[in-house]
Amino acid sequence: MNKIDNIDFEKRLEYLEKTNLFKMMALDLTKEFGEFHSSINKLEDPGIIFEKSLNRIKQIIEFKKTTFLLVDETTSEFKIAVCEPQADRTMIEKEIEILIDDGTFSRAIREKKPITAYSKDFKHQMLLHVLSTVSRVRGMFVGVLEKNSKHIQEASFELFSILMAHCANTLESFELYYRLRESNRHLEEKVRQLSISESCLKDEIVEHKKTEKQLKLSEEQYRLLAETANELIFMVSKDGTIKYANESGLCTSGYSNRLLYEMNIKDIINDIDSILNDDDERFSNAYVTFLKTQSTETLPIEINIAKVIRPGSEHQILIVGRDVSERIRSEQENRFLEEKLWQAQKYESIGLLASGIAHDFNNILSIIMSFTSLSLSELPEESDVYKHLTKVSTASKRAVTLARKLYTIGKKDEHKKERINILPIIHETIDLLRSSIPRKVKLEMQIDDTGLFVIAEETRIQQILMNLITNAIHAMAQSVGKIQVSGTKIEIVEKKLLDKLDLVSGHYIQLIVSDNGPGIEPEVIKRVFDPYFSTKDGKDNSGLGLAVAHGIVTNYLGAINVESDYGEGTTFCVYLPEAQP
Repeated sequence: MNKIDNIDFEKRLEYLEKTNLFKMMALDLTKEFGEFHSSINKLEDPGIIFEKSLNRIKQIIEFKKTTFLLVDETTSEFKIAVCEPQADRTMIEKEIEILIDDGTFSRAIREKKPITAYSKDFKHQMLLHVLSTVSRVRGMFVGVLEKNSKHIQEASFELFSILMAHCANTLESFELYYRLRESNRHLEEKVRQLSISESCLKDEIVEHKKTEKQLKLSEEQYRLLAETANELIFMVSKDGTIKYANESGLCTSGYSNRLLYEMNIKDIINDIDSILNDDDERFSNAYVTFLKTQSTETLPIEINIAKVIRPGSEHQILIVGRDVSERIRSEQENRFLEEKLWQAQKYESIGLLASGIAHDFNNILSIIMSFTSLSLSELPEESDVYKHLTKVSTASKRAVTLARKLYTIGKKDEHKKERINILPIIHETIDLLRSSIPRKVKLEMQIDDTGLFVIAEETRIQQILMNLITNAIHAMAQSVGKIQVSGTKIEIVEKKLLDKLDLVSGHYIQLIVSDNGPGIEPEVIKRVFDPYFSTKDGKDNSGLGLAVAHGIVTNYLGAINVESDYGEGTTFCVYLPEAQP
């Protein structure tokens, strides 16, 4: 038993001796770099810093090859500053590219401690350590170990980390001095800052000898960053229990600390389970989902997720989100404006088509009117045929007027508008179309007889009515039912309706053409006003009637709306600004 105790005592004694040795080396290292700072302002390049650091490194850990890399502030890329031996530079560069691509560099930056990795051919073990200061990452040390890392004592790694911290801080001090020499205008102020920086650096080395104190400072800095961030930050356990929420997360969700820490993340973020299952290790995508607040409101948020792996403790998940309500509203508005632009372009194309056919249409009408006039001259006025031909002549004259104005369809024009009463136009249009209505369909009118006055052209108003009523007649071709035409005065002040119709509040003339036919399918109703779009076959397949009506109404600063219950009927509502006396 005494022999065993002696062996344990000897091992402990040996361990304490090695620990004391490393402590002495750490103190010696601190002293050397402190003395080195007194002459660093005379350096023209950082080569001596790497040389002294490399000499100390070889006293701590044996390396076959060593490389120091610095971060280019312009491109944020790592570039080799020192490589020993220089003949192996190409091989080292290839190995470094692999370490960057597989994320080993990122892990070394993140963990700020020695990281080991194997070379591409697995013949060599490499040691990496970030050169990092409080302000930023300055570079990286990469070395090829002489022996496997398991044969290197932990104290050597700790001393190596201290050396890397000194090297990074010394490089930072060198850069500061260099910039001071390049800026004489601020020389006095910069020298003062350098003196303060050196003093603070020495104090920090003494105050943060222990890793626990360094961790505490780091946690305080990150907590301050998290608490002042505008983003929502949540830290949750593997089972989803909320462990931390920053101030923005609390304010946005509406929950208090006490309530939120008793909840699961799936209680406040929709579909979080499926998002977390998207990738077992890394989450490279941004996910759009919804945050459920305490007031039962749902906010659209975009979240990024990362796993936080801490040695010796439970793995956690970091969720960073931001409110994207305004962005979504902006995207919806852009899509709406794009759709309106597309509609305007399609309506403009109607004018091009109309101007092309107006000439031929007018020639045909000229022939019809000529022969109608000849026939009327040879018939007695009391003849029924004379009366019929008179109606043909009246309709032909109006068609000639339509042909003259056909080229303006879909274009903005203001000429020849006047205050008119559309009541007689409604009656005249219905009389013209009555003969084309199937016997099984009944046409009803409900018109305000006090007068319906608008600023418009009679021909355009008749175009609107003819296209809407004709559309209803075609819809009722195979049905038994009724078509109802109504006109009345209304005042629109309700904001919801004004926004829907894109109108301003005021007095309007409302024209309604409704039928109880088969209705319009939901996927079709969105396109009923598109030029050239039609669900009809054969001779009726024009696809322009409703588009023309829409263009005229819009040109008169009005609105046209359609509502339909599939299988029950369709209602078209036209709103035109009322013309005041």
